[in-house]
Amino acid sequence: MKKLKELSDKNWFVGVLSICSGVLFYMILSHLVLIVEKIGWVLSILAPVFIGVVLAYLIDPIARFLEKKLFVKLKNEKIRRNLSVVLALIFVVVMI
Repeated sequence: MKKLKELSDKNWFVGVLSICSGVLFYMILSHLVLIVEKIGWVLSILAPVFIGVVLAYLIDPIARFLEKKLFVKLKNEKIRRNLSVVLALIFVVVMI
């Protein structure tokens, strides 16, 4: 931070920073189609992850509710959780 403050006090630093920013802005604008394509490619790869996160966000409260209210009498926690998740999945699929 101290080094940046020393550089910003110099007269040439503002000019160099402005020129570099202008060149960077020009490069971004001249390659905008390529940049948008690459962002779309990355988003298409990450789409299943986003869908999975949304589904987990929707299913988890339902599964917790079923686990605490419907399957209370089951002693095995793993079976109780698995049954509640399966029922929650079935519920969400039926709702869709």
